[in-house]
Amino acid sequence: FEILRLYRLVADDAIGFLPTIRLYFTSFFFNNLLPGTIGGDSYKVYYLKARARSIGSSIVLVLIERVPGMILLLLIGAMYYLVNLKRMTETLEGFVRGSELPIFEFMVSIGGMAVLTAVSLLAPPTARAKVIHYIRRLLQAFLRFGVPAISEAAGWTLLAHASRLSGFYFLILGVHDVILWGDLLVVLPLVAIISSLPLSLGALGVRESAVTAGLVLFGVIPLNALAVAIL
Repeated sequence: FEILRLYRLVADDAIGFLPTIRLYFTSFFFNNLLPGTIGGDSYKVYYLKARARSIGSSIVLVLIERVPGMILLLLIGAMYYLVNLKRMTETLEGFVRGSELPIFEFMVSIGGMAVLTAVSLLAPPTARAKVIHYIRRLLQAFLRFGVPAISEAAGWTLLAHASRLSGFYFLILGVHDVILWGDLLVVLPLVAIISSLPLSLGALGVRESAVTAGLVLFGVIPLNALAVAIL
C-alpha cells in the first residue's frame, strides 16, 4: 500500500512502477541507517529534486505521503480512546502502578518530544519567525496539491496502517496472547510518532521499547510483547 501511495504521488514525474519500488526500498534502507524512521525521506527529496522538481515541491510531496494519513489515524485512535475512556483510564492507571516492564526507554522517548518542544519555545524570535515563514510556504505548497491528491494519500496510508495493525494482531494471537483489535489503534500511531524521533539509528531499541510498552499497557504478557516487537 505504501508503494502504491508513492507511485500515485509521483505519477506527474513520469516515474514508472519499478523505479517507484526501487525508490521506496532505497529510502527504507536509509531509514535503517539514519536516526529515527524518517531519514529515508531525505533521499526521496533528493531523488525527486534530481527529476526537475523544486526542493519545496519535493518536501511537500514527501509530507503529503506521510502527514494526512497519520493525522487521520491519530484522530481515529483518539476517538476510540474517548469512546472507551473509562476502560482506558483504568488500564493506564494499572499499568503505571503494577507493570513489570521497565519503561525507561519509553519515558526517554516522551522526554525527547518534550526537549524538542522546549527548544522550539526557547529559540530566538528571529529564528522562530523564519521557521514560521517556511512553514507557511510549505502549507501553501501543500494546499496547491489539491484535496483529491491529499485524500488519496491519506486513504493509502490508512490501508497501510490497517495492514500493519492486522499483522500485529495476528502476531499477538500467534504467541498465544490476546488483545482487542481496536486497542492497537491507540498503540501504533504513538509508536510511529515515537519511532520517528532521532534517538537512535533506525529507531533501534526505541521502536521495540515503545511497542512492548504499548502492548503491555493493554494486557499482553511482557515477554510476548517483546517477541512481537522484535518480529
